Amino acid sequence: MSNQTGIGEKLKSYLKHPGSFIVMLLVMLGAIITFAVLLFLIAYILINGVPHIKPSLFALEYTSENASLMPALINTIIMTLLSLLIAVRLESSLRSSL
Repeated sequence: MSNQTGIGEKLKSYLKHPGSFIVMLLVMLGAIITFAVLLFLIAYILINGVPHIKPSLFALEYTSENASLMPALINTIIMTLLSLLIAVRLESSLRSSL
C-alpha cells in the first residue's frame, strides 16, 4: 500500500484548496531565498577571507602582533567536549532512573 501521490493528484488537490497552493509556493520561495543567502554568505567569506590566512594565525601563543586564533580554537573544542560529556552523562543517568 503506497502513501505517495502523483503530480496529477497534487494539482487536483491544489485546485480544490488554492490556499494550500499559495502556502506551498511561499514555503518554496522561502527555502530558495534562504539557500541563496547561505550560498552568498559562504562565497563572500571564502573570497574575502582565504587571502588573509597566514601561518601566524595558527601560532600556539597569542600576542598583539600575531593575533593567533589557535588558543580560541583549542578552548572552543575543550568547552564543546566538556558540554557533550556532561550532557551524555546526564542523559544516561536520567534514562537509568526511569
